[in-house]
Amino acid sequence: MNDTRETILVKLLSEDLTAIDLENELNINESAIRRHLNNLERQGYVEHYFEKAERGRPKKLYTLTREGRGLFPQKTNLLFILLAEGVRNVYGEEDLDRLLSQVADRFADRLTSPASDGSRVDQLKDFVDSLDKFGFYPSLEEKEEFYVIKYRNCVFGEVIEELCEQLCNMHKQIVNNVIPNCEVYLMGTRGLGDKICAHKIVFKD
Repeated sequence: MNDTRETILVKLLSEDLTAIDLENELNINESAIRRHLNNLERQGYVEHYFEKAERGRPKKLYTLTREGRGLFPQKTNLLFILLAEGVRNVYGEEDLDRLLSQVADRFADRLTSPASDGSRVDQLKDFVDSLDKFGFYPSLEEKEEFYVIKYRNCVFGEVIEELCEQLCNMHKQIVNNVIPNCEVYLMGTRGLGDKICAHKIVFKD
């Protein structure tokens, strides 16, 4: 797959887009974008639908198929589900939560450690950058009084429905471990049907 098609797929991870949207995002002419989209549709990675517009013709939007999302890293699988269910069945819910908490601690240790003299904002940016190599495809947005991390890809993949609450709590703990003195709020999760996963980050005074 060439770089442009890969970039298009990454853009479609977070939201459905029109060819014109992609033209503006990638600074490539619309006819070239449409050729790439047609190729991705033939491969089964992308499909389109029409959305009624307030004025004029309906918009033709492109979205990733299940096969398209499957191209992105999925770090967990059925084995993880069976192991987690085994721990819960044999030892109970508390021990499963304790185990996942330990996993969160160890995962946080593997992430890029920000410089100790860096600001909290610098630490947050370093953290988001370090998540990219693990397949989260994150982005950071600065709001008036807080920050939002959006994760375009859910690395927990197929297990998110079975262990949604536990995995979301583990993910929050990872953020808390790496970024000190902040409150982390869940703004969206694919496990509950949202398009992407997202955290709201509020620094404590």
